[in-house]
Amino acid sequence: MLATVMLATVMLAIVVAATSRLARTAAAGPRIVAMLLGIAAITAALAPVALSQSKGKNKDAWRTDPYTEGDAALMKRVGVVKYGPLLWADDHDTAAIDAMIPEARVLWMETEHFRIGSTLPPVSMPRDAKARRRLVDELKELKSQLPKVRTKSRKLDRWLRLHLFAKRLEATYQNVARVDRKSVV
Repeated sequence: MLATVMLATVMLAIVVAATSRLARTAAAGPRIVAMLLGIAAITAALAPVALSQSKGKNKDAWRTDPYTEGDAALMKRVGVVKYGPLLWADDHDTAAIDAMIPEARVLWMETEHFRIGSTLPPVSMPRDAKARRRLVDELKELKSQLPKVRTKSRKLDRWLRLHLFAKRLEATYQNVARVDRKSVV
C-alpha cells in the first residue's frame, strides 16, 4: 500500500508539472487544464486514504498464518490444533508473554503434543545440494497438505519455518513413542 501512496505522489507531481506547462501554451484549452487539475485533486485526496488503510490492515498481519489462514480443515490436515493466544504456564498465557516482549513478535502454534513459540527469522535455502534436496523433499510433503507452500522458494519465511519445526517435533514424538512401546514389550 505504501507503493500505492508513492505512485500517487509521483503521479500528482507529473500532473502538476504538465498542468503548469500546458497553462503556459496558447494551444491548451481550459478544459485540458481543468481535467488535469481534477486528476491531481483526486490523486491527492486518495493518497491519505490509501495510507490509512495500509496502516490499519497490516498492523497484525504477521500473526496470521499465510498457509492455513485459519482454515480449520487445513489446520487439521497439517496437525495444527490452535494458534495463539495459548495457555502457557500455571497462570500465564501467550498474550501475557506478547505484552511483556512485543518486539519479539512471537508466532504461537499448538499441535497435538506441543505448544510452540517461535521467533525464528526468515532464512535463505541452504547452499549445500544435499541439504537443499532434503529440505525441498520436506517442502513437497508439506505442500501436499498446504497448497500455498512454494517448493522452489529461495527463502523460508517465519511461518514456513514454524510449520517445518512443528512437523519435525511431532515426527520425533512419534519415533520416541514407538521406541518406548517396543522397549516395554
